[in-house]
Amino acid sequence: MSNKSILALLILLLVAPKWAQDDCFDLELTEANFPYNHLADLGSSTDDYDMGNLINNDGETVNSANGFDYTYKLTLSQAAIIYVTTCDALTTVDIQIAIYTEDCDDSS
Repeated sequence: MSNKSILALLILLLVAPKWAQDDCFDLELTEANFPYNHLADLGSSTDDYDMGNLINNDGETVNSANGFDYTYKLTLSQAAIIYVTTCDALTTVDIQIAIYTEDCDDSS
């Protein structure tokens, strides 16, 4: 692990037809937005999801990384394969991706 600050960037790919009234994402995308490229400023983001508390199928924590989040809501009209890359010459953070399929509850 490097000596730089570790920020967990949370990219939520939410494939759900309806959402709760509260927006729990920073940017909403649809098929019309693809191909898509975005560089987010985490300095203006908040820590809405505690990634350090997520549990895997073995009952262990996923990792201890946690930090500011930038989240996306992706709504698709049909099943699709989405390719995501987190590589960019302008990024200096460690990236973490989480996918939620039901709602904004990070325990689902």
